Amino acid sequence: MEMWFSEFHTPDVKHSIRVNRQLFSRQSDYQRIDIFETPEFGRVLTLDGNVMLTERDEFIYDEMITHVPMAVHKEAKDIMVIGAGDGGVVRELTRYDRVRHIDLVEMDPMVVEACRAYLPENACRLDDRRVHLHYENALKFIRRCENKYDLIIVDSSDPFGPSEGLFTREFYGNCYNALKEDGIMVNQQGSPFYSEDAHAMQRSHKRIASTFQISRVYQAHIPTFAAGYWLFGFAGVCLLELLNPFVKLAFGKKYLFSRDIVLILCINFFITGTRRAVLIFKESMGLFWNDRYKAIAEAVLNLVISILLVTHFGVAGVFAGTFCSTVLTSVWVEPYVIYKYRLKKPVTGFFIKYAGYLGVMAAVWGITEYFCRFISGQAFMILGICLIVPNILLWFAYRRTAEWKVLWNLLKKMVEKVFTGDKR
Repeated sequence: MEMWFSEFHTPDVKHSIRVNRQLFSRQSDYQRIDIFETPEFGRVLTLDGNVMLTERDEFIYDEMITHVPMAVHKEAKDIMVIGAGDGGVVRELTRYDRVRHIDLVEMDPMVVEACRAYLPENACRLDDRRVHLHYENALKFIRRCENKYDLIIVDSSDPFGPSEGLFTREFYGNCYNALKEDGIMVNQQGSPFYSEDAHAMQRSHKRIASTFQISRVYQAHIPTFAAGYWLFGFAGVCLLELLNPFVKLAFGKKYLFSRDIVLILCINFFITGTRRAVLIFKESMGLFWNDRYKAIAEAVLNLVISILLVTHFGVAGVFAGTFCSTVLTSVWVEPYVIYKYRLKKPVTGFFIKYAGYLGVMAAVWGITEYFCRFISGQAFMILGICLIVPNILLWFAYRRTAEWKVLWNLLKKMVEKVFTGDKR
């Protein structure tokens, strides 16, 4: 008789892995811990029926949650890791000679015990002299810390059950206080693919953004996890001109982003914004089946291109990989599906108008950039320019269009309601 392990993503979706044998199964004070041996993914660790890691793909998760912040903060020495009792994150951190102290805060000692016995490739560096194990609640531990760490990595399970407290505004505030002035916090946020998970991620991100001055989201593709990603930013043109001046103001010159990274971020932000209307129409029309392979193609292209570019361009190559994969898939596939299967019209007109919008925004940026050069580095003066110049230029470019007239009439009605007290 064949033995299978199934992880239920939703009441209607499950992910199953064939199992050769069960190596470990215990109920701790906090959760059920199981380790299976499988033919495809090697040994698999599950907590309360949810896959935490597999030998086959754990390196993707552990490397992404560790090396990205370590590449950004090139002087990180004192580090706190929350969760991650399997040891994978610690293993990656100990590869850095500059790291001098790692506090691993794991609530459940049985997780560490099980992984030492059955997942030695993960737990192999838990005995490193720089690693200090603390078996206690991370919420209580971090309250005692202030201005202590260069990096905090929150490798928790999903924001339900025992780990729910690690996604609260209070916890993020304590993390903020525990970090040094140039510190970084990284946490896993799961996948936005299913609606319940997406809502939890949105809540978490809002709480982080309300606590930390800078918040970003990056992505990785992990076969045993539900796939998904998003990227948020402030505003396209203003981001380009304002990001580095405010980073300099807040953190100092050594933390400035290179120009190419900022430019790629802004272009990605513009593309994300222009896709929003297309996605709303596509979802409202129920066109989910027609581009079902797009997400897979985009993920594969992102991974391949990012790997190829990162060796030559570093972090900029990763952002460029996201840009290239989006342009090669979503940018043209989504409008094509709408026009072909619902509107029954050629999509050429849409792309012509899209190119026109892109050209206008490029011109607006160029002119704004010209004015900002005269006051380079003065963040608040640049803010004034970015609020005035782009809006004037966009008004001049679009004041005669039908879209502007509709927007103008809507604004007038809103103002009239405010002054007349009409609450309808």
